[in-house]
Amino acid sequence: MANKTRSTAPRLSRKPGGESFKRLVQTGVRLNELRSAKELQEFLIDEVTELSGAGRVLLLLETSGDVQIAGALVPAGEDAQVLLRAITPWLDEARRTRDAYLHHGPENADPVDQRSCFVAPLVAQNLLLGFLYADIEGAVGRFQDTDRDLLAMLAAQAAVALDNAQWARGLERRVEERTRELSEALERQTATAKVLRVIGSSMTDTQPVFDAIVTNCGDLLAGSRVVLWLIDADRLRARASNGSLPHETIPIDRESPIGACVAEERVIHLPDLEKAAEQYPLIRQFGLKSGFHSGIYAPLLRFGRAIGGFAVLRRESGAFDDKEVALLGTFADQAVIAIENVRLFNETKEALEQQTATAEILNVISRTPTDTQPVFDAIVQSGLRVFAGVGVGIAIVDGDQLRVVAAAGIASSASATEVVMPRDASSATGTAIVERIVVNIRDTEAPNVPAYARDNGRALGFRAIAAAPMLREAEAIGAIVLLQEKPGGLSEKQLALLKTFADQAVIAIRNVRLFKETQEALEQQTATAEVLASISGSMTDTQPVFERIVQNVRRLFGTRFAVLQLLRGDMVEMPALDGDLEFKKLREHYPRPLDETTVGGRAMLTKQAFQLAPVLDNPATPPATVQFARDLGFNSVIFSPMIHEGKVIGAIGAARPDAKPFDDRQVALIKTFADQAVIAIQNARLF
Repeated sequence: MANKTRSTAPRLSRKPGGESFKRLVQTGVRLNELRSAKELQEFLIDEVTELSGAGRVLLLLETSGDVQIAGALVPAGEDAQVLLRAITPWLDEARRTRDAYLHHGPENADPVDQRSCFVAPLVAQNLLLGFLYADIEGAVGRFQDTDRDLLAMLAAQAAVALDNAQWARGLERRVEERTRELSEALERQTATAKVLRVIGSSMTDTQPVFDAIVTNCGDLLAGSRVVLWLIDADRLRARASNGSLPHETIPIDRESPIGACVAEERVIHLPDLEKAAEQYPLIRQFGLKSGFHSGIYAPLLRFGRAIGGFAVLRRESGAFDDKEVALLGTFADQAVIAIENVRLFNETKEALEQQTATAEILNVISRTPTDTQPVFDAIVQSGLRVFAGVGVGIAIVDGDQLRVVAAAGIASSASATEVVMPRDASSATGTAIVERIVVNIRDTEAPNVPAYARDNGRALGFRAIAAAPMLREAEAIGAIVLLQEKPGGLSEKQLALLKTFADQAVIAIRNVRLFKETQEALEQQTATAEVLASISGSMTDTQPVFERIVQNVRRLFGTRFAVLQLLRGDMVEMPALDGDLEFKKLREHYPRPLDETTVGGRAMLTKQAFQLAPVLDNPATPPATVQFARDLGFNSVIFSPMIHEGKVIGAIGAARPDAKPFDDRQVALIKTFADQAVIAIQNARLF
């Protein structure tokens, strides 16, 4: 809290009217430059004193209905809290009326014996932030109505500055949090990518993969001891560690948490090893003895059966968070993949071919983190070769339909990727997705097979069909389907490989999604930062801000044009537009009356974001918008109103040629740009 005392009589500092107003303007500029709460509070106290000659000044902030002193200037020996209690009734009055007041007292006393008191609420965006109080002794001076008006204007500027500072601090915190999240996500992706690369380069030996996993896991879970155990002759043997490797084997029982984890095929989380030692006695030997006090144990599951487990130990007590638990699960999955890959490779020549195909797809995944198509193409080509099939395809869920995104063999006609199927059990692909099961029809001509299998088999020339769902967090997002010329179907090993291909397709989709989310978040942060910079650099001119906003909307949304409209009276103007030259003629239709004949008008009248997709042949589309869409070639449009203190002052909109709705993220983003436009307008107005 900025708290000052005055040891001598207050100095009356009154400026002539013109000088006071000039000083007030300079004060407003300075207030909006300050972002430190302490500097802002101290500067405001000093400015009230300089402008009014006040002997006492209180800056009060309201938090959850409680008024706190944020800054104070009182004579030596006085208590600001006592003064706050004395003026509380005046604060209640200002809270109720939202007006500034002067009070002179005691009543009936001569002016020279009275104290002049000023109280004003601090209101920004219709929210009460606090109060500004000042007083002056009658022997020194007396507040007049002009003083009240001057201090009221200063209070209004202070409210905006305080609101901006709070908003900026909140934004900085959100950016820091998002940056930290992105950094952690990037570290996790980098670590998993390293392991994937090791998997791809160690097709006949699991040890380099195990070493890479425990090293990367230990790096991400800083200060942790990581040990990978595998079942060996009904006991557990340590195969890799980022520290000393235990030489003793452990029984697969409930004497140790790693043994219980494997025996029960579940994760065991122990925040306090000392307390857990009664349940798991071997913790004393494999944990407490080495100075570790917390641990988590995860099984390595292959086809639902435990083949080993991970142990992660920490020296300090405490629980592991959800991200760390999920990360350990990812490394466990990678360890299992490595084990399975090597086992398949070493069993037969068929296993070698299968493993080669898997490595090729993993390499494609690592090379194309921004595009799933090369991965899908690699999967169908590998599937065609490894399974000796006559056709392989991948279909992705798209709403209520399934869309083929890659095909090879007899399914790879020129129009194969234009095939759309219903999302139901009327096909092998649909059945795998809807029921989240692996479909393996060994003979399409056998009795009781689904009609779709027999009909499609005869039409395309295949006798067996299999399909595996692509599961992401238990949700089926697509499927890979295999067609075989002869009856027989896939073996358990081949079905496992087909599911591996499906998992790899999911990995590719997840990698691209994470990359795009990271890129989009960065682009959005950059765009909002650019607009904020434009706002701070254009306090007297909104046009640069408007132009920056429409440029960012068009760039981030990928639309054909973006516009910013302002409402002046009952007329809508268009001060900013970004688009190709052909869209400049939109300005010819503005100014125009505010009505429901356009989407922008409807958004302003309803005070809500409004979008249409499609625009054409849609009875809900306003007539003027229909004409604009035909003339300019767009079929989806969105507008968000610009609202200040409950009043609409304009709107921001964008349109694109395809009839695709704008998603929730884009709706939220255009609302943010609308809010920034309002801030720019208010800053310029106050300035």
